[in-house]
Amino acid sequence: MEARIRKLFNEMTCDDGLLAHGVFQEIFSNLGWKDADVQRLHNVMDTNKDGNVDMDEFLTWALKPVPGQSVGTAVDSMGDAIAASKLGWNLQHVKDNLVIGMCSSLLHVTDPENLGIGRDVKSFKRSYKKLEIAHVWKIIKPDVSDVYQLKMKRLKEDLKRIRKGTYSMDYVTTKLDDGGILGLDSSVNEQVLLHGTKPENLLAIIHNGLDERLSGGMFGRGIYLSEDPSKIDQYCTADDGDPDLHAQLYEKFGLPAPGEVFYCFVVQAGLGATVHTVDGMIDATTGADVWFDPHEKRQLVAVPDTNPPIHFHTLIADIGKKVKRHREFIVFDSDRTILCFLIAYRRV
Repeated sequence: MEARIRKLFNEMTCDDGLLAHGVFQEIFSNLGWKDADVQRLHNVMDTNKDGNVDMDEFLTWALKPVPGQSVGTAVDSMGDAIAASKLGWNLQHVKDNLVIGMCSSLLHVTDPENLGIGRDVKSFKRSYKKLEIAHVWKIIKPDVSDVYQLKMKRLKEDLKRIRKGTYSMDYVTTKLDDGGILGLDSSVNEQVLLHGTKPENLLAIIHNGLDERLSGGMFGRGIYLSEDPSKIDQYCTADDGDPDLHAQLYEKFGLPAPGEVFYCFVVQAGLGATVHTVDGMIDATTGADVWFDPHEKRQLVAVPDTNPPIHFHTLIADIGKKVKRHREFIVFDSDRTILCFLIAYRRV
């Protein structure tokens, strides 16, 4: 264990072998510590009071027993925080049976007759009836998480204003259930949804997040999410053995090459005020236009009786004229979404 701690310390320090206060602050902030608590911890570690933490000081603290937490767990958490501070993100291979069970339930297919339908899946020749978990990774992005929480705070204020007006707010329910693991906030219509993609897009999406500016489709330039695993599976192609991807997902954790797997993201999204459509242009409830600019399709119209105007946050494309099998959820601000987990799954 001491060797692991020494290796961890060396990853945090520069050539002088000292852990500078600024780096110390960043790492423990990424672990979720408040500034005042970080400062108190620094004061405890810095026993010679020179403003830095050296190897001996760090070892003395790290090897001190902490009730309820093993040293190994603490070291792993700090390793995640260090990696996140360098790239802005890190992955953690999930072994928790509760989380794996949740992800399995999210991929439970209730309409197997719709598997294998879609443009990207046509080249897959073998028939299959279900999707089976191979691996799950937790996506750690401290800065993005902070932005998302601020967006949820703003969303809550928007919805308070909307509810004071004449517009009747829609409370969204979906087919998916996180089992309470993510702590979803129903007051902002927060939901867990799925997003499928190709392996060549994975690292870019993990690094940059889902980006509405790069998206386009029948229902505008937004982030397309689904409650149906058979829907997102349509957009997935098999792992192609990319060495950079495998280095991050498998080699890093001592895992063997996965064979034929496909990938999707578990996404937490604040849907806020939603508007429904069946044709992509008209509000299915009121008959009004859904777009602020019907040519650009980047922004939804304002919610009635809001001044200053609050634009609808999410478009829900219901089954009807344009959608034949699965409804879709389109979010027009990436900061109202956060990547929670990456799933590798098999078609069986």
